[in-house]
Amino acid sequence: MGGSTGRDPALEDPRIRYVPIDDRVDRYADRAVGVVTSSAARRHEYHRQTYHLAYLLRAARAVRGNDIVVVHEFPQWIPWLRRIVPGARIVLWGGADSFIEVDHLLPDVRAADALVGASGSIVERFCARVPELAPASYTVYSGVDTDRFVPAPERVVGDRIVYAGRVTPEKGVHVLVDAFRMLADHRPDLELVLAGPRWVTSPSMLQGTPPEHVAEVVELATGDYATELERRAGPHRDRVRFTGGLPGAELIALMQTATVFCHPGLVEEGFGTVVAEALACGTPVVISDRGGPPEYVVDPDCGHVVPSGDAEALATALASIVDHPQRRPTLAARAREVACATLSVDRSAEALAEVLDAVRRPEARPDG
Repeated sequence: MGGSTGRDPALEDPRIRYVPIDDRVDRYADRAVGVVTSSAARRHEYHRQTYHLAYLLRAARAVRGNDIVVVHEFPQWIPWLRRIVPGARIVLWGGADSFIEVDHLLPDVRAADALVGASGSIVERFCARVPELAPASYTVYSGVDTDRFVPAPERVVGDRIVYAGRVTPEKGVHVLVDAFRMLADHRPDLELVLAGPRWVTSPSMLQGTPPEHVAEVVELATGDYATELERRAGPHRDRVRFTGGLPGAELIALMQTATVFCHPGLVEEGFGTVVAEALACGTPVVISDRGGPPEYVVDPDCGHVVPSGDAEALATALASIVDHPQRRPTLAARAREVACATLSVDRSAEALAEVLDAVRRPEARPDG
């Protein structure tokens, strides 16, 4: 169970029973209460003890009778579940490390029977903050649908660098634009496509940002980020294209036609879903050394890892792919192979099933 963000019935798995729960009451109530508490506490409303409380109570009733409940990133719900679903084993799943950085939520985290992180880097942070749960902490990649994200039947690639995700400073988009400007000076056909909403993260949500980047990220988050990106592109701004958020089919098509996919994050990325999706489409990647993606981008034949915030290193890595078209078939094949072997939803489902079995029967516990 977790926050309600909507779902696409066309993508539902027939092996899963879906229970729709109306969260409209929560959205209006949280918006009103959050204005007050977020301003006073200088933290995001997601971290409030009462966040989406009406949704939680309805969801808890729906899962009564289950012996295991998985809570998605809201540890403040666990004490309520202990009362409403007595006897259930509770697993706290995290795709990001934001809640583990909030001190007042740590007692709720400690109330879980097990922790699951979407990458080893998240689990490492969990264990540092709540070491008593380290023996019951596991890594399960979020997974990517390798039947949906696939290479194009005939790969036709121009000179195109693609980024997908929120266009916000902590994702390092400005570093990518700086790198693109270095490359574009001598590559007149190269273009940069930024696919995603211009949704700049509130500075109150940036807990855990590494010290070397926090001042820069906060400063950029308080200004007009889109205008700053255009300024940094300089004379090549007409070759930087903002698409806004794209439907799934259009995003897949964009990834399939990218020369290289770039995710230059400045914060600890959880799993890095868009990176995994690009690999599944047969697109090589260049990423920063933050968070989960460096755990599976370890083969230079599928991508490169560079220090976060280093535009020159990023430009060099991108050029090593853009300037060698003869390598593209090898890169595409290896990217797809990595995605299918390591990152598929089937592999993730198998890993999660093992973890849940271990939670149900501690003697069956796999290695974390």
